[in-house]
Amino acid sequence: MDNLNGLKFNRRYNEWLNDATFFDYYTRLKEIAINSFEWINLPDTCDPRFLELLLFEFGYCLFFKHRYNDAFLTLQCAINGPLNMYRVPIKRRAFAVTGFNQECDDLNSVIIWNNFLRQPTSLTVELFAQRLTEIERAINVNVKAQKTPVLISGSQEQQRALKAIYEKYDGNTPVIFGDKSTRPDMLQVLNTSAPENYLNLTMMKNRIWNEAMTFLGVDNAYTDKKERMITDEIESNNEQLMIQRSVMLNARQQACDMINKLFAGQLPNGDVSVRYRKQGGDNNGKLYDGIEESMPSVNRS
Repeated sequence: MDNLNGLKFNRRYNEWLNDATFFDYYTRLKEIAINSFEWINLPDTCDPRFLELLLFEFGYCLFFKHRYNDAFLTLQCAINGPLNMYRVPIKRRAFAVTGFNQECDDLNSVIIWNNFLRQPTSLTVELFAQRLTEIERAINVNVKAQKTPVLISGSQEQQRALKAIYEKYDGNTPVIFGDKSTRPDMLQVLNTSAPENYLNLTMMKNRIWNEAMTFLGVDNAYTDKKERMITDEIESNNEQLMIQRSVMLNARQQACDMINKLFAGQLPNGDVSVRYRKQGGDNNGKLYDGIEESMPSVNRS
């Protein structure tokens, strides 16, 4: 707690607010990322939430059959050499926080990669969260400066009175009353005249957020200028979304093909597949993944 001309300023609070703002943005983007894909016919013993969490945080997880009860599982794994000619690890060790361990290889398990570069999503989301945090905190500071664009100074003996006056001013008190000891000439106030930058900062924040949504495959074409969108712009945005969705969808679909071949006739719910999770609203843009609505009843997770 610092003391500045009688005003107590909690430095740790602002540090906490910086961290809290970052954590808020990171968590919101992470939630969107791990809810983006819908796994179809995944065995009931597999947790799709945990699967996507592992892909987000580590970039890969392992699909395999338990050595004792034959249950299919998707767990975190350690990968090591040797590699095959396509640089896919042959040896893998599945493990869990319970202490469970199981040695596997490419003949009895499939590595599910997050993308073709086999990288996690977490790094990019962290960068977006940091950029959004910087802008959000700048907006907070600028808005606060509109509310209290003043520097108050006075003698050491006047500190308590100055503090009381500022607390009322900062607390939106419409009228500040003073006693006989409060003299107008006791205060020296400097107006800092902070510029109103929060509108431009808000626009910049929205653009960064939309960029993050595009990275995650979320449609954001209509957020800023819906009434001015032309067909070419909409189609261009749709193409970007489809490409970005394919970055992570293709690796998951490849894993599904390998799972279906390796465990043919053993999967309890039939062949496993995955698609970008369809949200409500108009489907005229056909932005999802080509799986027809007329599909038979399946187990979706």
